[in-house]
Amino acid sequence: MFMNNLASNQRESPSARPNAKPHLDTPTRARFFEAIDRRGTATKRSTFKDFNIAPSTGYRLLHERETYGTTADRRSQLRQLKKIETGKGSGRRPKISDEQLQRLLNAPKEVRAQRLQDQLVQAGITHVSQETARRALRDRKDALYRASKAQAITMSPHPSAYTS
Repeated sequence: MFMNNLASNQRESPSARPNAKPHLDTPTRARFFEAIDRRGTATKRSTFKDFNIAPSTGYRLLHERETYGTTADRRSQLRQLKKIETGKGSGRRPKISDEQLQRLLNAPKEVRAQRLQDQLVQAGITHVSQETARRALRDRKDALYRASKAQAITMSPHPSAYTS
């Protein structure tokens, strides 16, 4: 009796469940691109319909493939590539750009010892309130530091850096 309850409580495997958004499934994506390549006289729209993909999504996938090449076949790799290219995610642009914030953080000690309003003027940031600047320093300082460290690690140094 215990075994019957266990069997009835087991879930079906994820691959057995129908996917509500088939274009998010990497194998379906790969098969979709193969079908587009081998479609012959069939229209793109009929191929989209065969794979249960909305036309707007299908055209977006084809555009991404044209733009990013074979990376578009793998959703996670494409997402990482887009993130690197665009820098940040979507959303509202910050009032203080990363470059302005970097200038503020890299200012000499004499400037850093001054009042915040004077530091902002010397960094060329005149269009924001002190509270906005404080918030930007507090929230984005660590992210900028981590990004600069990651960039320094991943970038290959110039060959002359090793010669003395």
